[in-house]
Parts: sequence; C-alpha cells; structure tokens
Amino acid sequence: MGYRVVKLSELASYEFGNIEGAFAELGERELERVLPQGMALNTFKAQLQEGQLVLLSDAPNTPALSLSSASSGEKTWQFNTAAQSRFSPQAQTAFVSRTKAQGSSSRSGGSAGTQAVSEPAYTPQPPVEDKPEKPGVNYEYLFEVACSEKVLASEVGCQFALGKTPKEASIVSWETKPSEHGTVFSAKATDGAPRKLIAKVANTEKGVSNKEPVKLKPKDTGAVREAFIPVVPSIQLGLRLGFPTEGFYYHFHNNKLVQEYKILGEDRWAFYATRSTHEKLNTEQGTNKYQGAILLYWKIDSKVVKDQHLVYLDQAITREQLDNLNDDWLAEHGALIDVTALLAAMQPQQAAEKPYKPQTFNAPANVVYDHKERLLMGSSLKAINNERLVESGLPVVKVKTLPSEELAFDLGYCQVEKTQPLDDYWRTLFTEDTPTDIQSLIKKYNEHLNNPVREGEIVVVPTSEPKSEEEKSRLDALIDEAKAASIELGKLTDEALATVNRHFELLDYYASEALKSVKEDGLPSDVYAHASLGVGAVASGVSKHLTNINQILLEINDLYVSQVAMAGRIAAIDHIKFNADRAVLLKKLDGSFAALSKRSINVPAYIQVKKNLKLSTRSIIHNADEIIARGLVPHLGKRMAIVANGVSNARGLGYVALALGAASGANNIYDACSLDTNGECGKVATREVFGFMGSWGGGAIGSSLATGGTMLALGVVGVTSAPVVAIAAVGAFVAGGAMGGIAGATGGKALGDILYESVIDITEWTEDNLGNLF
Repeated sequence: MGYRVVKLSELASYEFGNIEGAFAELGERELERVLPQGMALNTFKAQLQEGQLVLLSDAPNTPALSLSSASSGEKTWQFNTAAQSRFSPQAQTAFVSRTKAQGSSSRSGGSAGTQAVSEPAYTPQPPVEDKPEKPGVNYEYLFEVACSEKVLASEVGCQFALGKTPKEASIVSWETKPSEHGTVFSAKATDGAPRKLIAKVANTEKGVSNKEPVKLKPKDTGAVREAFIPVVPSIQLGLRLGFPTEGFYYHFHNNKLVQEYKILGEDRWAFYATRSTHEKLNTEQGTNKYQGAILLYWKIDSKVVKDQHLVYLDQAITREQLDNLNDDWLAEHGALIDVTALLAAMQPQQAAEKPYKPQTFNAPANVVYDHKERLLMGSSLKAINNERLVESGLPVVKVKTLPSEELAFDLGYCQVEKTQPLDDYWRTLFTEDTPTDIQSLIKKYNEHLNNPVREGEIVVVPTSEPKSEEEKSRLDALIDEAKAASIELGKLTDEALATVNRHFELLDYYASEALKSVKEDGLPSDVYAHASLGVGAVASGVSKHLTNINQILLEINDLYVSQVAMAGRIAAIDHIKFNADRAVLLKKLDGSFAALSKRSINVPAYIQVKKNLKLSTRSIIHNADEIIARGLVPHLGKRMAIVANGVSNARGLGYVALALGAASGANNIYDACSLDTNGECGKVATREVFGFMGSWGGGAIGSSLATGGTMLALGVVGVTSAPVVAIAAVGAFVAGGAMGGIAGATGGKALGDILYESVIDITEWTEDNLGNLF
C-alpha cells in the first residue's frame, strides 16, 4: 500500500481519516521509501510520534482519527484509542485541534488560533447498483505485472493509465485478477484507437512509459500483449549478495536509458527515480516515492524483451558514458536481463543447499544468510540477514560483482584447540565468506602442520604475500617458531600432548629456571634452550601460585618432622591425628595445583585480521608480534618445543603423588651423617634423596612433577642413630626429563647438589631456606 508524508500544518480535512496510526509496526523499507530527504530514520519515527509529521495512506491499517457522534447529532473527529500508544499526548491533542481549526480543508493550512469550524454531519453514500455497460464499450486492453497489486504498490509504487484519444478521455480505472505469475490488469474502452500505456507516480511518468502506443483489442478477446516484471537489485561481494547503500542504478533497453535511480545513502538501500532521461541528465529526485524494486519490461507487443540491462555505478553516469554505450561496458557494470530465468526464480522451489553461490537471478529464499553486522564487512552493502528484507517474494538480481580489494600485509597467528584431521580444521577456520585466494595463501604458509593437526600447534595467518624485506623477515620468523612447535608436538602421545597444553605455563617456568642451572654446570642443553633462557615466568600468576604451594609444603614438612621424627624418638605416632592433619593440608595443596593448570596468559585477540580475512567467529587470531622478538610470549613455538621435548623424553606420566622412602640412598645418608665431621651430611642426604627420585621410573619423576599441576615429592629419610630429614620438593622437571642428555639418577643428583647449595643446614631449615628449594 502507498504512503505519503505531510506536515501537520498542511493536513487537509479530507485527509483526517487517512492518518496511519500503526506506523510503528511498518517495516524499515516501507518507511524509508517516504523518508524525507536528509532525515535519519530514527528522527523520522520520532517526528511521527510527536505529531510534527503525518503519515497518510488511502487505507490505513489503524486510522489515528475516527468520527464519533455527539448528543446533538453532530459528528466530530476523535483520537482512536487503538492508536494512542503510538503517539505522544501532545500529538494526540494537536491532531484533534487540527480537525477543529479554521481553514483545515486547504493544504496551505490555517491558524490553530482561529475559530473552529464543525465538519458537516456524515451521511453514508447510497449503495452503488450494478449498471449495464454504456453502449459502444467494444474494446479492451490487458497487461500483466509479475507480482501482486500489494507488492506493486509497496515496492514500485506506480499506477497505470491509458492515454486519451480524440474521442475518449484517459482511462485510469482497472479491473484486476490473479494470473499464473502475478496480476492481470484490464480496462474497457469505447474507442479502439492505439493509446499510450503510462506508468506514473502521482503526475510524474516513469521511463517505462516511453514506448510506442499500445493496441486495444475487441472486448472479451483476453489478449495480454504487454507485461512487466519487478526485480530487487543487489551487488555481490565475496560469496554474499547485499543491497548497496550508495550509488545509482540504471535501466537500459536497446542501449537507451529507460530510468535512472539514486540510492538514498546513509546506510539506507531504498532508491528513487531521478529526472534523468537519455537526452538530458538530471539527478534531482523525480518522484516522491522511494522504491525497493525496479520495474523491467517482460513483453512488448507480445514479444519477450531481450536487449535489456540493469547497471550499477557508484557515481552518476556521465554524458560521455551514455553516448558511448556498448556491450562490453554494459557487461562490466551490469547484468543482461533474462526474463525466462527471472520467472523461473519466482516459482515455488526448495531452498538451495548452504552455502548458496549467488546466481544472476535468484529466488529470494536463497539469498538470506546469517550475518550479525548491518553491513557486509569492509563495504557499504546492507547484509541480507533477515527474511523480512525479501518478503515481497520478488526475484533478486545480481547486478554486479565487486572485486575483492587486496589487503595490506599483516601477520597473525592462532593455536589449534584440539587434535583433528587437517581438513576438518580448515573447515572450522574458514567461512563461506573467506575468499578462496586467502584460503590458499594461509594453507601455503602452514605446510609445517601435522596431519592430524595437533593440539597447540601454531597456525600462521598472513593477510597477503609479503613484499618488503621487513615483511618477509617477520613471516619467516613466525614460520620458524611454528615449525619448532609442530616437530616436537608431533612426537607426543595424546596424553602427553594434553599435559603439555594444559600445563604449558608451569612447565615453561621450570624449564626456564632449570635450563639456566644446567647450563652453568656445563651439562648438555636442548637445541631450543636459547629460547627459554632468561625469559622466566610468562605470567605472574605462576609465581604467585608457587609461593602459595611453598607455604603449604612448609606446613606439610613441619607435620612430618614433628610427627614422624618425634614418634621415632619418644613415642608411637598418633596415626589418627597425623592422617587428619595431612588430609587437610593435601586438600589445600590440591586446590593450589588446580590453579596452576589454568591459563593466565591473556594475549589480546587481533579482531581486524579476522574481519579482513572473513575467518570464523570461533577462531581467535592474535598479533604475530606477540611471538616475534619482544611480545607477551616471545619465542612461543620454541618454548613449546622445549616443554614437549622434555615430556617426550620422560618414561612415564603421573599426577600428584607421594614418595615416602629413599632406601636406595639410605646407606650413603647413614654413613655421611654418622661420620659427619666436615658438613657433608646435609649435602649427601640431599643429593641421594633427589638421586633416588630422579631414578624412580628412569626419569619419570621429573616430568611427573609437572603433569597434574606438579608432582609433590615428599621424602622422609631416616635410619637408626641418624637425624630424621624431611624433604619436600616441587619441580625437578628439567632434571628428570626435559634434557635429553640428562637421565634418571644423574639428573636427580645434579639437582640435589644445586638444591643443597641453596640451604644453610639441612637439619635446621627455615621457611626462607625451604622456599629456595622450589
């Protein structure tokens, strides 16, 4: 249905019953077609609500005003209660006042301060009786439009008329009936002379009227010789169609301009016919109707129209372009219209499988897709992300395909979240919108990935080919890191892989600290050792949690020393109290271990790269500079390689556990402590206990210390006549497993020597000294 807008001060008396009270329920497209030029949609709605502007319709859904009878029999206009919620109280008062204002029957309006004039009493018109046709009505004319009357009015907004002849006035009254493709319009005439078929908006003719006069036929012939088909124009970007919100559409027939349309702009995609003709260009608004569809020719004089184009330009066409139209230019900027394909697209059919590849002529159900943003990324095209945008049912024509602009070089990375076939991973990373050239580019620079791709592997994400030496250097550095991680992660079992990824921060922390120690001793170092040395903890949370664990370990150590040592010298141990106290402390320890398994490195997502490449919303892309040189996680790939290599070299994996004896070192401890005259007792005890733990499982204890958060190793070492020593150790990861050249007991004893050097007297540990062990 057609709408128009007037100011309240210009509202005429005959329009009082035409005020649309349900404007809030109308779709954006309907409102945008009557939106005053230069006004935002929200402002327009606000002015309708406040009564500054009035939306009129020949058949309003909910009239804002209605006539009511007073006791005197006089009829007055009152505000319709069904429409009150849509208007402010001020607007309701203004409307009623307008109906009482003097001179309100004129468009020029009167002053609200003048004397009110009552409307005449309403008298219903008598029913119209069917009358026989006038003598001499012997001719008829029929034409067809491939849509319903309602869609024609809402999307195109034109009316039709047959021009006058010397013997008969113009004919504007039509009978309609449904047809296979839409609606047939028919009119009767007394004069059979050819007439011009006029399509107009108000008094303005549209370009499709500029054809030879049509021929009338004898009455009841039923011949349809002319027909039209409205279409919704669109533009393709990537794998999606969208509605341009700026620019111009052009309808050409036989290389002649039929109509120029200007798009509204400001994120609005409706358009209006301008005053341009083929002879004279003028982009000023030519009609007061905003359209959502363009009326094309279907048949002229019973022949299907072929040489017809729709063109899209981001700027108005020039005189030179119009004077030099040719097939190549039309093909570059527009689409040749195939009426048969258009009619086929309108037929009921099942929706195409997703993803749908846009065709030149598309069924409306196939062009709707999920897209959260209003505009397609990086463009001014309105996303077709709601079925309401194509509810007219008209075919959608792809007028033009926009080229994908080459992106500037940028570099990101992401990490694989779970082990899976490589093809499956690509499907989760890419979307239907990801250009094929971008997909090929990313795959090209990720040949290092395993297949199946392993959890934690680094995926290199460039936006384009590098051009400068600096760009090539950055890309090479990132690929070097990614390769290192892929090589070592590819060697792990699924269980070991999960351990590396779950506890990477903790393992990296200890790898860094221990690598510095073993390097000072001249022991073999890993091929990637330089990456971790000097880096330290990548997150302050690791150090904080370890401090907390140290405190709990100190309490456990005190419990063992006080209970076990005293029990060995004085009385039997109180097992009930001992077990209860130990359970409380171990529960606290479990909580601290659990905290260590949580990732605390928060690398910001690199949203722009993901948007530019149109990658999956589920993927998290980071700036590659966070790995290269000085970032949040410098040398991430090589540091992952160190951790993975350590876990790979360990012979076993375990969780939080207790080691409550060190029989293999008992004799050495007894001998040293029995004959201790030079301070060797503490050193030997420390060395032997850690040698035992290092050899337990052939080095397994080292990696076990880091598997479930960290393994808690408690050694209670004691023999008759020797001091009881309680040892609580956290972290022999590198000594036990990370270094391929340090195995089992050798690594454990080396670490024991290191630990001993950090304490004053193993029999008189203080809290500070104990903390140095960890």
